[in-house]
Amino acid sequence: MNISHIGHEMAILNIPSNAFSIGDPTQDESLCIREKNGYWEVFYYERGIKTGLRIFKEEHEACENFLFIIKSWFMQLKN
Repeated sequence: MNISHIGHEMAILNIPSNAFSIGDPTQDESLCIREKNGYWEVFYYERGIKTGLRIFKEEHEACENFLFIIKSWFMQLKN
């Protein structure tokens, strides 16, 4: 999986677009994934602050982590 598939996957899963950002953070209170300086970052963004930062060398690893986190959030809401 790569970052170009994330948006499509979010649509399939019915994840609201304000719950995530692909690239630089554009939504407050969202899970973000972006490439920065040759590495991939996954983090929660709120009020201009990054928390829970995870850094990956490989794009597919970052994408898998991003999907795992956001799926877990929305699965908890359904239960």
